[in-house]
Amino acid sequence: MQVFWLPEKEPVHNDNNNNNSNAINNSSSCSSKKLPSLPQELISAVLDHTPRSNLPQLALVSKQWHAEANPRLYHHLYVTTPYHWECLVRTMDDPEFTMGRYVESLVLRPSPKLAPSSRYSDVVSKQHGAPSGYVRIEPINFDLTGLEHMNENYPELETTQKEAEWLQRVTPKDMAIVLNQCNNSLAYLDIGGCELLGDQVLEYCSNTITSTEYLKAIWVPLVRGLTPTGLSHLATKTNPHLRHVDLSFCLKITDDALISAIECWPGLTHLRLNSLYHITDASIVAIAQSCPRLQLLYLVRCWQVTNDGLAVIAQKCPDLVYVSVAFLSRTTEEGVGQLIKQLPKLKWIDITGCGINSLFKQMIIGSWTKARLERGWDNIHFNDSSVALL
Repeated sequence: MQVFWLPEKEPVHNDNNNNNSNAINNSSSCSSKKLPSLPQELISAVLDHTPRSNLPQLALVSKQWHAEANPRLYHHLYVTTPYHWECLVRTMDDPEFTMGRYVESLVLRPSPKLAPSSRYSDVVSKQHGAPSGYVRIEPINFDLTGLEHMNENYPELETTQKEAEWLQRVTPKDMAIVLNQCNNSLAYLDIGGCELLGDQVLEYCSNTITSTEYLKAIWVPLVRGLTPTGLSHLATKTNPHLRHVDLSFCLKITDDALISAIECWPGLTHLRLNSLYHITDASIVAIAQSCPRLQLLYLVRCWQVTNDGLAVIAQKCPDLVYVSVAFLSRTTEEGVGQLIKQLPKLKWIDITGCGINSLFKQMIIGSWTKARLERGWDNIHFNDSSVALL
């Protein structure tokens, strides 16, 4: 993310060209330096096809270009280092800052790849946002928005790596400053891994973001302070626009809270509920009944879910493409088989650690594959690898 501003004062031009002083007076000299005024539609078209990293340069062309380019710099706030987060908070805390109304997405992610500075003596030791004793060995890509892969089957957020440590220091106060500015058009919010955050932030969202009902995606994995009360702030009214929700590792979420929220989100297509230990088949049934357009469903380590819940999902959610039932020890080949045999669009399923008979697992998978071929459906990739239990 690059934050850009233009000073209020007019630049002073010092023209000492005396060769043409007898032919051109001062006024005509100044007018000759003015750029031709272009139609706003043309400038907008150029900026729409300009990489984000080049927008600050174009904003310096003239006041007209600045007025068009500057709001585009704030459409997508993608922050990957503590230095850039501090810059954003400081900018948003300025009473004269007015660009917050243009923010469409706020995404916080782990920093680019880090390595001990002792191993990379040729890399600049003082990098903005690099922890002491480390250097970034990958550049920050300012052209990204952080939303490029949101529809893909991406893995869980890994917070044990050095790159993610800065997320654990994001405070509710700083987040409130930023969200207070993004109070009109925020559609995508990703604060995964910010473990200090919790109900107070989500309550702040519901009170300040006037278009909360138009949120399209919210990712809050590992926001451990989130409780049923906080979740209720995001589900006070029906939001048919919400497509993506990630509540993984929000360990305090209960059946009742999840069911109430799911009923307000009928348009969900991607739902991740990893390590919600308190939810049962009641939540799974509510998901199946309220969200028939689901394409991705992760239930990793939701240990109370059984074959009955999976059977309802298989009947009610025909568009599922990616499913994870990893470590659902109460599910067996009977429940998982319902998903395999009833979901024609299914391409990938994680069966690691579930209750399928390990002695006959390969034989069971072979029979499932044969059954899908007989129906003319695509093959499925079965993921069956070791996953760390948390």
